[in-house]
Amino acid sequence: MTPAHAAGNESYIGSVQLFAFNFEPIGWIRCEGQLLRIDQYPILFNLIGTKFGGDGVQTFRLPNMGNEYTPLASPLPSMYYYIKVDPGMFPIRN
Repeated sequence: MTPAHAAGNESYIGSVQLFAFNFEPIGWIRCEGQLLRIDQYPILFNLIGTKFGGDGVQTFRLPNMGNEYTPLASPLPSMYYYIKVDPGMFPIRN
């Protein structure tokens, strides 16, 4: 059994990771309480539902784990939490 790590494709949809960069790699979204459309991320919606908000019909909300207005949510400056939304390799920049 190989250990899961952020640099491989072992990350599962819904996994939350702390990264030291401020761009969204393909397949990841920063956790800042955004409202997302269910039809764009149906697998993620099935995992977290409306636990963090949204109407549950068309939208759901990501957890708010810090942004530029709440920097104390991350353990170090310039580190951000991201949630895996699509299968794929990491890190690829758009």
